[in-house]
Amino acid sequence: MINAIFHVQATGCQWHALPKDYPPCKQVYNTFARWRQRGVWDALLALLRQ
Repeated sequence: MINAIFHVQATGCQWHALPKDYPPCKQVYNTFARWRQRGVWDALLALLRQ
């Protein structure tokens, strides 16, 4: 899941254009949206920057 989100962020591809190696795009997007809304995504990126 996290690799799929990173793929979208790194390449700028659209969610529905995720390669078939990743989970379904709707599932990936919903997870990302939930994490972003709860602040998980920002906290994860802050940890990675450290």
